[in-house]
Amino acid sequence: MLFKDLQANTPFFIIENSANKFKVHTATVVNVSQPRFENNLQQFSNKVIDLNVNYNNQSLTYTINENAENVVFAPNNTILIIDNQHLVAQLKSLKLGCENTIKEAENAKVKVELIDRSLEEYDITFKEKREYDEKFDKLSNQVAELNTNFQRILEKLDKN
Repeated sequence: MLFKDLQANTPFFIIENSANKFKVHTATVVNVSQPRFENNLQQFSNKVIDLNVNYNNQSLTYTINENAENVVFAPNNTILIIDNQHLVAQLKSLKLGCENTIKEAENAKVKVELIDRSLEEYDITFKEKREYDEKFDKLSNQVAELNTNFQRILEKLDKN
């Protein structure tokens, strides 16, 4: 189905997919304009429509290609989806992309450790800094442990 074929009050879906937010909204069509040429001189070969919608207690207008069907990637990491079938497919695709990103991050962590080992072998200042950092972390942990033990002793003394 094409977006230009949507009728007033037809429900569809909008996904907000920014870096710190993910939410699926049900929206309703208010109006679909007649196809027109976009004001951009380089776009006279493509007609667009204005899709007026209500969602999340707001009214918005999206300008999209008149031949857009099923799924449209709109500005601000927003995705417009006509029906439930395409919503589910898009959600699965987004999930797979996130899972792949997690796997890539895990692989990158392993690679960083391997690179660090190579740096230790070939860069003496790197090795010295790493050893210093490890000693400092160990000392910091010991001080924190002493502080915790000291606090416990003070609490026991206060109780007696």
